[in-house]
Formats: sequence, structure tokens, C-alpha cells
Amino acid sequence: MDNNLDTDFSYSCISNLWKIIEARDHSVTMSRERFLSLNYEYQSLFQRQDQFQKYQQEQIQHQQEQIQHQQEQIQHQQEQIQELNKQLQEVYLSLEQVQSYAKTLEVQALQLRSHAEQLQSQLAERQSRIEQLKGDKQKLRDRLQKTKLKISNLQQQIESMQSSKFWKLRTAWVSLKNRLRLNP
Repeated sequence: MDNNLDTDFSYSCISNLWKIIEARDHSVTMSRERFLSLNYEYQSLFQRQDQFQKYQQEQIQHQQEQIQHQQEQIQHQQEQIQELNKQLQEVYLSLEQVQSYAKTLEVQALQLRSHAEQLQSQLAERQSRIEQLKGDKQKLRDRLQKTKLKISNLQQQIESMQSSKFWKLRTAWVSLKNRLRLNP
């Protein structure tokens, strides 16, 4: 019964470990998706920056008379570019953090898989031992049955001997001898 509980417990542990591994794998997948999203935002920001700079150059070439106004726009656009660069740096920082976390999750997933493999190996060993013990148990039952049969045969033999005329005569002689106190 205890062996069945151990086996059930081992299966439960392995099942729980696999669920944890699957959750970790899901987390890694989500991190990768976030990385792709951030990469897309990064490319989009670069494209917007390039478009913005082209627009700025066209404005300078076509509107020489509005130089003062354009300088104010340029100042504003440079602030936007700085903000975009700041955002880009934040994206890079987030990306590095996501990559670091993904590596940590991968290491943990490998450790969990290794532990699960060890548990499976232990489970296989225990199941093998259970089978061996079942075989030993059956051998002991067979041996017990043979011993019971021998005891039964010996009891029948003793009963047969005790019911013989010789045994009855011997019993009477021992009884008579004890009464006469011939036995020292």
C-alpha cells in the first residue's frame, strides 16, 4: 500500500514539475513576443525619425523666407528626437532585461527538466524494486504453502502413528511404568 502511495506521490510530483516547466516555457514565449514587439517599435521609431528628418530638409529648402519659424520647428523636432532617443534607450534597457530574464528562465527550465528526469529515474527504480518485491512475496507465499502442506502431512503421520497398536501399547507401558515408579 505504501509503495502505491509512493508511486502516486512520485507521479504527482512529476506532473507538478511538468506544469511548472510549461508555465516557465509560456513565460519565455511571452518574453520573446515582448522582445519582438519592442523591436518593431524600435524600427518604427527609426523610420519616423528618418521621415521626420527628410521632412525637415524639404522644409528648409522650400521655405527660405520662414527661416525663423523653421528654426523654432527644428528646435521642437530636436526635442522630439531626443525624446525618441530616450525612449529608444529605454527600449534597449527593457530588451536587455527581457533577454536576461529569458536566459534565467531557460536555465531554470533546464534545471527543472533535469530534476524531472531524476525523479523519473527514481520512479523507474522504485517500480523495478516493487516488481522484485512482488516476486519475492509470491516466492514466500509458495514456500509458506509448501511448509503448511509439510506440517499437515507430518501431523497426519503423527496421528497415524499414535493410532497404531504399537503406540497404544507404548503409551500403556509408559503409563504403567510411571505408576510403578520404575523410571528414575
